Amino acid sequence: MLCCAPGHDPASLYQYLWPMSMRILYLVIAVWFVAWITWLLSVYAGLPDIIPTHFNAAGEVDGHGGKGFLWTLPGIALFTVLVTLGLPQAAPSLINYPIKLTEENRERQYRLMMQFLSVLSLIMMALFTYISWITVRIARSGEANEDLGLGVWALLVPMFGWIFVYLYRSWSVK
Repeated sequence: MLCCAPGHDPASLYQYLWPMSMRILYLVIAVWFVAWITWLLSVYAGLPDIIPTHFNAAGEVDGHGGKGFLWTLPGIALFTVLVTLGLPQAAPSLINYPIKLTEENRERQYRLMMQFLSVLSLIMMALFTYISWITVRIARSGEANEDLGLGVWALLVPMFGWIFVYLYRSWSVK
């Protein structure tokens, strides 16, 4: 568990670990989720009873199910974000860091990990929201969507790029 160095008060540690940028990012994630749910509520009644539930790599529908399935993605996203952002706060020692933690690097590595997980959560939220949007669009029109694969890749590339950025930053502040 992180602790303050002698002579440092917990409020200054909080400011170090949770700068304004992190708090704004958490707010963006929360607002995004509420907007996503609000949008789903607004379109739900107008959807057909059977909607696409799975797409192959070419973006073609290869699975169908009831429209209630549409709530699965926000549920998975909420669970993932809560675990991803909650676990490091509750038990930072359970997180697998890419380098050995020492007294000198512990706080910096923890901060980098929280930044990494926060941005990763935002990208995951965007990915799941995009899949929901495509699902609704196809369910309404009945037409296949060639954009699906491109859109998913447009979000997966930044996600993997962010992973490499985090690893580089983490290794450079040993």
